[in-house]
Amino acid sequence: MAKKRTLLGIGAVVVALGISGCSTAAGNGTSATKNTGAASTTTSNSVLTLGGPVQGSYTSKNFNPFVPTSIDTKGTVYESMFYVDVVNNKTWSLLGTKYAWSKGSTVLTVQLRHGVKWSDGTPFTAKDVAYTFNIIKKYPAADQNGVWNILKSVQVVNPYTVQFTLKKPDVPDATHILEQPIVPQHIWSKVQGDVTKSLNSDPVGTGPYVLSQFSPQAVFFKANPNYWGGKPAVNEIKIPVFSTNEVGIMAIEDGQVDWGGTPIPGIQKQFISKDPAHNHYWYPTTSNVLLYTNLSDPALQNLAVRQAVSAAINREQLYTLAENGFEPVATPTGLLSSQLSFQDPSLPKSEKTFTFSPSQAEKDLTAAGYQKDSSGYFAKDGKELNFTITTVAGWTDYDQIASMIAQNLKTVGIKATVQEGQYNSVSANLTNHKYQLAVMASNSGPGPYFFYEGLLDPNGTTDYEGYQNPATTSLLKQYAAATTTAAQKKIAYKLEDIVAGDLPSLPLLQAASWYDYNTTRFTGWPSKQNPYADPMPGGMDEGIILTHLKPVK
Repeated sequence: MAKKRTLLGIGAVVVALGISGCSTAAGNGTSATKNTGAASTTTSNSVLTLGGPVQGSYTSKNFNPFVPTSIDTKGTVYESMFYVDVVNNKTWSLLGTKYAWSKGSTVLTVQLRHGVKWSDGTPFTAKDVAYTFNIIKKYPAADQNGVWNILKSVQVVNPYTVQFTLKKPDVPDATHILEQPIVPQHIWSKVQGDVTKSLNSDPVGTGPYVLSQFSPQAVFFKANPNYWGGKPAVNEIKIPVFSTNEVGIMAIEDGQVDWGGTPIPGIQKQFISKDPAHNHYWYPTTSNVLLYTNLSDPALQNLAVRQAVSAAINREQLYTLAENGFEPVATPTGLLSSQLSFQDPSLPKSEKTFTFSPSQAEKDLTAAGYQKDSSGYFAKDGKELNFTITTVAGWTDYDQIASMIAQNLKTVGIKATVQEGQYNSVSANLTNHKYQLAVMASNSGPGPYFFYEGLLDPNGTTDYEGYQNPATTSLLKQYAAATTTAAQKKIAYKLEDIVAGDLPSLPLLQAASWYDYNTTRFTGWPSKQNPYADPMPGGMDEGIILTHLKPVK
């Protein structure tokens, strides 16, 4: 998924670990929803303030869309051809109007929008699209989503048609292609050498906003009067930086920030109660928090042990205490609340919800030949069950989850300790299978494919548990070639049964997308009642949401 701007560097928000991009379940000849949320009128001096990063100051005037550490301009200045929202799987039509698959799901043909101009007045054409993809091929560091891992070639068919040829069928991952931010050839072709080294201090895009002002303390963008979707009603946006998390949270609580992306401690008392009519929050779920299991560990290779560990975990307690009631209990299949349309109607109840049962955990272990020793821990052949749970130091919610699980396991007779480490070290250990149990976020995207690919693909970058199953490998290949939702659902049903029954790793909670907002000055926000976009600031969603907002009159 696109990088999101956030105040708090907690595990549920900032974890990356090789996350793939988004995908679409749309099929051949798909015509997506046009982004027509922009209003035709503006209110003078209407400035919307977004919660910015915590870094003291903007250290450079860097708006390079090929560099993940630059000031975020995706969705505001730069647009992709399409965008598939992770909250509702809706496909937004941006620079593209429709696309179609052919030749066994290896050729993707995209029709582009007519009449679009870059913010400097130059017409947008297919040459800009082809240039963008060829330049990130030339400089792989610019290929943030790894599109050339699946892409074989790109060809301009005519000024408003571009054709992509894939190395093999891969419909879901092809959304990396559809969501690649497009840059103007006439600007970037003048950059000497590696494009990731350019600051791009005067960005030229097709999006609804253009750069207005820059200072070390704040960046301002103003509405693009020539935007193809109509000039946005929000005339200007301000993105300040904050010296600390606390300062940023106080700015949200005090109404200085209209749109924030952080969980506020004690949100009802500290934020909602101060102005219930205007202060709101919505934390939709967008990925899973897992207890990864290293299946090279002899004990964890035993399904009965994994079942016992799962039964011993009090997930409701994790939900209410570690995540303050904001991240609900996960499902055994890994399907999120927004993905239940993919759930197999014939799934038994045991594969739809987890049951906390310490007694069942002990029965599972006893049936597998384990017996409690004199110390009260289950053992077999003289060897106690003894696990280390790895987590990232400073990710306080994940650290608490790990500690609570360790206590749950000790209660049923499984010895467990928590080991905290720095992110890079933990990431490397998971990738190299040098751990036993670990609390970490899953791969994610719109639709269940990305969760299953991340968990089950033995050649994937997030196959931390080392799961090997020819059946799931075959099903993932079938899923990658499927171009209709109906076909994808049939395959997903089979994957759900395997994941829920085999427990390659253990889903714990559904991770949230953090979003706090104030309706005093602007209306049209996404909400639980109107979930039209992932509401957390940052990425392509940001531009979509901004074009749906209107100043309060």
